[in-house]
Amino acid sequence: MENIILADGQTSPANHTFDKQFAQAGSQSPASWLEKSSGVYAGYISLTQLVKRSPNKANKVTARLRFPRLSTDGASTLIHTATMAIDFTIPDTMSMQDRKDFLAYAKNYLGTAIATAAIVDGQPAV
Repeated sequence: MENIILADGQTSPANHTFDKQFAQAGSQSPASWLEKSSGVYAGYISLTQLVKRSPNKANKVTARLRFPRLSTDGASTLIHTATMAIDFTIPDTMSMQDRKDFLAYAKNYLGTAIATAAIVDGQPAV
């Protein structure tokens, strides 16, 4: 297990290191990483990933991001927390190329104007 580096969404994107915390333990305890730049535990951004077998002969991959924001008045009060959950179900019968295409579609969807309008602007696709 290694640290993960992800770029933020600033005009000039900066990389942020998510430090490894725990490796996956069994099928119920996900691997986890923390981005600690807030300096306060309540403000750490967390990323988790769990890979487990489903009963229907497939792997299920679940990734979650917890994105808290603290006040800037010096009190470090939690203002809100945004969350993300992504679930993939990959059947055993899926070819390697289909797996690559499936991942590419997922990554590319997040880069579309439709996804941006929904996530950033709260606009449904109509």
